[in-house]
Amino acid sequence: MSNKSILTIQNVSFSYGSTPVLKNFSLDVKERDIISLIGPSGFGKTTLLQLIAGDLKPETGTITKIGLWRRVFQKSSLFPWLTVEENIKLGLRGVDSTNTLNFDTIISILDLGRVLKNYPRELSGGQGQRTEIARALIGKPDGLLMDEPFSSLDYLIRHQTRNYLTEILKEYPMTMLLVTHDIPEAVAFTHKTYLMQGQPASRLKEYFNDGDPKELTEKIWNDLEIRNE
Repeated sequence: MSNKSILTIQNVSFSYGSTPVLKNFSLDVKERDIISLIGPSGFGKTTLLQLIAGDLKPETGTITKIGLWRRVFQKSSLFPWLTVEENIKLGLRGVDSTNTLNFDTIISILDLGRVLKNYPRELSGGQGQRTEIARALIGKPDGLLMDEPFSSLDYLIRHQTRNYLTEILKEYPMTMLLVTHDIPEAVAFTHKTYLMQGQPASRLKEYFNDGDPKELTEKIWNDLEIRNE
């Protein structure tokens, strides 16, 4: 792992009206970190991704990120009037053509070759989500923000889609921040897991996903249950 910080969040606070969501929240993400962020609903996980992406602005504090960042959403954001191929190639807009991932390679790894001319309405859930991933990755981003990207898929398709993405991350290492409610998924799929704590969220508890997965999952569950100490 690199020691170079690619995303730095310092003392960020944010509220929706009179409801505070984040308070003096900080996180430092290193280059090529594959990390997951978990916590109960309403703890600001998606809000944090929106702040990182620039959709929202922090009330206080700073967010500094290096390079190109792309997102994969929980719900489909594919354009229904474009084919799979056209949707994916939207990810090349504004990107130096000499610094992109090979289209044919991405299509092969994600097993999308048979549906390139199909429209989103003609895709299965897994095919649609893999199309989203291909569009996010084709421009060879430095960082990837993933907001519950597998939650709408059934178990087998979700597992298969994660495997596809794991293969790509091995072939093309990059930084990834995954928001998920699924603790076993976080433990199995990422290198580190962060549990958001406090209301409003003001701190993180860090876990390294290198031990026994069942023991670590149980530990995180226990810590989650006593989060409001």
